[in-house]
Amino acid sequence: MKVCLTFVLTCFCAGLLAQTKTIKSINPELNIKETYTVLKANPEIKDGGYKATNAYNNSVICDGFYKNNLRDSLWIFYGYQGKISAEGSFKEGKRVGIWKMYGFDKEMKAEYDFTSGRLIYLKQNDKEKDALYDVITNEGITKQKLEHPPIFLGGEGAIIKSYVQNIKYPAIARENNVKGKVIIGITINQDGIVTGYRVKQFVGSGCDEEALRAVKLIYGDWLPGILNGVPVKVEYDMPVNFTLAN
Repeated sequence: MKVCLTFVLTCFCAGLLAQTKTIKSINPELNIKETYTVLKANPEIKDGGYKATNAYNNSVICDGFYKNNLRDSLWIFYGYQGKISAEGSFKEGKRVGIWKMYGFDKEMKAEYDFTSGRLIYLKQNDKEKDALYDVITNEGITKQKLEHPPIFLGGEGAIIKSYVQNIKYPAIARENNVKGKVIIGITINQDGIVTGYRVKQFVGSGCDEEALRAVKLIYGDWLPGILNGVPVKVEYDMPVNFTLAN
């Protein structure tokens, strides 16, 4: 009986594998290589394991699972040196349950319950708590203190990793010992979608263009800023530091 059952299960699993095939593709705009499973009957439908890696050094960006072309089950995002920067589950393409976001040292930075729509934890210093953000409405732009700012759902560690792997110090800036902080303003709408970028603080000598390019390569979703219990469109500042060793 056990031998028969094993044979049936083996045939069943082999049948499932025969219905799918593995696809590898490269997204040159984001420098990402994707490896995923699709249905043989319809290659447009992802169904099975998924992994995104850096196209140049193969470091893992995230891995997860698709079911009928929708993200499903546990997904893990990785930051610098392969440390987990965020983790949580999807169901039918939507985030569910508790998601955890980490910093560079895997210290908890934020925890959000997507089922209840509640921010459980957000680590901020006093300056961050009192910060004013540009809130964009049809009437114009006003500076407001938010209940919480936009939160990158890939985790802070993933942002650091993206900077380390993608930023190239401009040759002209290096030759002329140019250094400083570039600030890129990212517009994040009420749905957590990035709708625009602009340089707000300049350094010059190619650093501004390089910072803008690097910020655009950050891969992942955002939680929108909240004001008076309502998601709002916000311009969020992303600093990029250019320093030279002595």
